[in-house]
Amino acid sequence: MRSQEFRMVEPTVGRTDYQEEVATLNGVNLPYVAWCSELDHPARASVVGKRPVVWRVQSEDVQSATAQGQTVEQGYPAGARVTDALWRWHDPMPSLVRHMQHIRRALSNRTLKLLRGSSAAGSKS
Repeated sequence: MRSQEFRMVEPTVGRTDYQEEVATLNGVNLPYVAWCSELDHPARASVVGKRPVVWRVQSEDVQSATAQGQTVEQGYPAGARVTDALWRWHDPMPSLVRHMQHIRRALSNRTLKLLRGSSAAGSKS
């Protein structure tokens, strides 16, 4: 039922998120358009490429395809260029940070297991 009321869904005030990057990679820079709108400046016309860009997090994409019994490429439009969300040669930090988070979490989990094991062994003596 339509209420004719404005509703906000998942506000992302002051930050951009995934939808903005995939749109920008495909020629529509949403943060720029929003910035121009807020300042009452005319925005340059978007230039949409002929070849679509697929934006993905490789590990999640592979996991999703495997769960559905598909190859990763089955979900992509024909002729699309694939851009990884985290790994880029010109900007490796997002990927490096994510890998460091995984390493830190794994080390923390192993350390906790070792500490729990040593305290359980110490209490039996």
